[in-house]
Amino acid sequence: MGLGSSGLSHSASTFAIMQPVKESSAFYFLSGTRESAIRSYTWRIGTRSTSFYVKPLYRALAGFKVSLHGPDPRPTLVPGFRFGVDASASSIATSSGGIVVQRYLPNGERWFDGEDVDGRARLAMRFRVTSDLFDEGVPPAPLPTKNVKATEMGFVIPPPPAGYVNDVEIYVAAGTPYWPNESEAKESNACMGPIRNTAGEYLTGLSVRRPVDHPIAPPEGMSQSTGPSEESIRAVNARVDDHEVLWILEEWMPKAFFDQPELTDA
Repeated sequence: MGLGSSGLSHSASTFAIMQPVKESSAFYFLSGTRESAIRSYTWRIGTRSTSFYVKPLYRALAGFKVSLHGPDPRPTLVPGFRFGVDASASSIATSSGGIVVQRYLPNGERWFDGEDVDGRARLAMRFRVTSDLFDEGVPPAPLPTKNVKATEMGFVIPPPPAGYVNDVEIYVAAGTPYWPNESEAKESNACMGPIRNTAGEYLTGLSVRRPVDHPIAPPEGMSQSTGPSEESIRAVNARVDDHEVLWILEEWMPKAFFDQPELTDA
């Protein structure tokens, strides 16, 4: 896989909130514009000890958590990638109007491996937003309910035009940061990070714009997108694909979906 060989375009990150004076421990990103209130949810990816953690900055989604654990000398800490429901934040999410429907998520969690990239890194996650989230008159995602620290990197990605999607791909590599087609990506201002954990691993992000019919697509049947309507709700949809990559879709989902009982079997 690689951006150059597939003829895809980077969707440039338009600005950094601040250029940190020292190595940053986190970065934030969203799709939107500085001139318009139309925006996606805001995500934070940070490091603590030998791990990286991914969280949405919105209280109603506080129960969603991704942990990317690196090698650790402590015997009780197992390396690997995990996503699931953060039990410690469930009450915050519920009190803020959040609803969780668990499917294909036994015991409220899912471990996954990520996809090897040329033996140099692992593609762990892919975030996707579609153009209908930014249609004129559509309500934007709520503003973050946590403060964004000025000492950490922040990126705003231009919304995709009709017929395209924005993807943010997250890579984890040992020893040195990794971006596919790095020189082209940096020239397009499409690189996010890096941040580094104490295990010597680097996490990086890459902003990519793809046609909606591109073969790189979410698992079949995953998307519940209905487009904006009175019967839809903005939601986050997550599932691991056959390549062991975690997909996170922000999309308009039918309100009725959240009235269905939880299914926790694999």
